[in-house]
Amino acid sequence: MEEPNQTYYPTLKQSFGLIGLLLLFSLAGAIPMIIIKGMHLNNDVYEQVAQLAMYVISFALVIELAWKKIRKQGLWDPTPKRQMVGMEIIAVLLTMTIATIIIVDPIIELIPMPEYFKRLFEELMKPDLTSFLTLVVAAPILEELLFRGVILEGLLKNYSPQKAVIWSALIFGIAHFNPWQAIGATATGVLIGWAYVRTNSLIPGLIIHFFNNLLAFCLMVFIGSDMEDMTLPNLIGNNLLYVGIFALAVAALFVGHRLIERWSEKEA
Repeated sequence: MEEPNQTYYPTLKQSFGLIGLLLLFSLAGAIPMIIIKGMHLNNDVYEQVAQLAMYVISFALVIELAWKKIRKQGLWDPTPKRQMVGMEIIAVLLTMTIATIIIVDPIIELIPMPEYFKRLFEELMKPDLTSFLTLVVAAPILEELLFRGVILEGLLKNYSPQKAVIWSALIFGIAHFNPWQAIGATATGVLIGWAYVRTNSLIPGLIIHFFNNLLAFCLMVFIGSDMEDMTLPNLIGNNLLYVGIFALAVAALFVGHRLIERWSEKEA
């Protein structure tokens, strides 16, 4: 995609640059983990707290750098948009979130996960307090501030809403750095991005993100961290019922889209 003549920060290339910075800071943040292991402090608490701190600091640095760049350019205000939205809109969006998860699940299943990656997920995402704080609290706030509050907002000022939402969702997926999370994150990113455009607020995205990650955490707590056990067909246990649920999910997305579009037109 060509960069527009009048550019607002961040453009598409600059958005990918922010993800590169995020990766760089994350890699640099791995140094304390190495030090902890070198000091023979192989304690789960130390490692989990270090992982949480590394995650928060990496995102905070990238967001702060982006905000400084935006303010220096002086073309738009990066203050997060926090307009409240009606509960009926939130209810529809959460229903669409569940529908998106159901529809995307069979696509993710097509990509077999290597055993070493399964073990890595099990080590990183444990059903404990630190994982809850990372996945359910920190991730929705920090990721929405960066991917919607900075990246999507900047892309919306440079490109059409459709291109901005799609590209921001793809960047959101890529930033998860693995295909199993990237597919679901991209799909959810499209939903959150569309909700951001329609409501002009970060609040719906925060709620969707929180709800989505809370569901994932609850699955870890009550079912376990084995990814194969988390597939919907295995959870439902009946193929005919699964097909029916899948069809309802498609219908829910269609109806939800129509409802939100209608409500946003009334608000305009």
